[in-house]
Amino acid sequence: MPDHHVRFAVAPTPTSAYWLVRGGLSPDPQTIVKQGAAATEFQQLLNALDLSVTDWSESAISAIRELGIYTIGDCRRLPRAGLARRFGVAVPQGLAKALGELPDLRDVLVAPPRFDAIRQLDAEIADASALQPVCESLLRQLETDLRSRQAAVREIAFHFHAWRGHSGHLTLSLCAPGYRLSDWLPVLEAQLERLELMQPVVAISLGAHANDALTASTAVLDLTSDTQYATTSVEAGGYALLDRLRARLGETAIAQLTHVAEHRPEYASQPMTLADTKAPVSEVLPRDWQIRDVPLPEREDGALASVWLQRPLWLLASPQPLSIRDNRPCHQGVLMLNHGPERISSGWWEQRPSVRDYFVATDIDAARLWVFRTWTENHEPQWWLHGIFG
Repeated sequence: MPDHHVRFAVAPTPTSAYWLVRGGLSPDPQTIVKQGAAATEFQQLLNALDLSVTDWSESAISAIRELGIYTIGDCRRLPRAGLARRFGVAVPQGLAKALGELPDLRDVLVAPPRFDAIRQLDAEIADASALQPVCESLLRQLETDLRSRQAAVREIAFHFHAWRGHSGHLTLSLCAPGYRLSDWLPVLEAQLERLELMQPVVAISLGAHANDALTASTAVLDLTSDTQYATTSVEAGGYALLDRLRARLGETAIAQLTHVAEHRPEYASQPMTLADTKAPVSEVLPRDWQIRDVPLPEREDGALASVWLQRPLWLLASPQPLSIRDNRPCHQGVLMLNHGPERISSGWWEQRPSVRDYFVATDIDAARLWVFRTWTENHEPQWWLHGIFG
């Protein structure tokens, strides 16, 4: 572990105390300077500080040093108006704040809002299912608090207290931030079914600390179609389904594909559990997703061709070699190449260079396949099957 040291100083202004701490003039780690009788001592300590203790820009400090000025005391002897014209207003303002000539205001540290509530039970409860009414009451209290702050949370924690120690706890999480009782109730019911209490419960506490801003969903008012509203409803229903599955099967049972900054298809995405990412579920890669519109060389007739580069969602665990007939790849028959080639060259920095020409092909059953071609050291083509379109 690195060796850390603590040094602090007391001075008339925050800026001067900060400069004294950074300067470390006194061998004593506690440099205490008071107003009044010790004002002369304070002036002497401040004058002897090097310019590097300030938070001025590097360009301003370098320009000042070119004039043979290296300490705070040297700067104080110069006219403030001239300093502002040549080096910016930050220099004279910093001196004025350190000397108490200007207000030295600081940002107020505001702790993030959090919700904590506890409910004492009238009698001991040993059955986990009997705790649901009290938990619902705490969730209603949480909903009221979040509504008042226009906030939502992704994760909350119930703690069940016994006469001696804790009886258990539940951590509930959602795919999207929620604030209503109806958002949390299905997850709570599924978790309580599997909860085993160690002791009878006498109190229940609920905590929610990480808050997100509550964003309302808006839609274009279309009097002739309700497609937008139906889509919103389907999306909310998908979130609720995923939340129930995670509550019953476990946090790591549900995963989604996430993008990776990599050109090689086998490394361009990876599964990530919803507990490990805060990305919306709507960012799951769609079926047979399309990358971008890539311009191709100009055709003989002078027109520009373009093609949508396509990616199948189903990639094989490892590319399968294909046989070759009449210089064409075969997979249950000769394949017809519809789109391509798309050159992917990557992996040279890992000592595993990969140069491939990808094609979208169809077989005799009209199934769409994603194949690529490589070249051997003898410049002979090799064909591989890498993915299957849905």
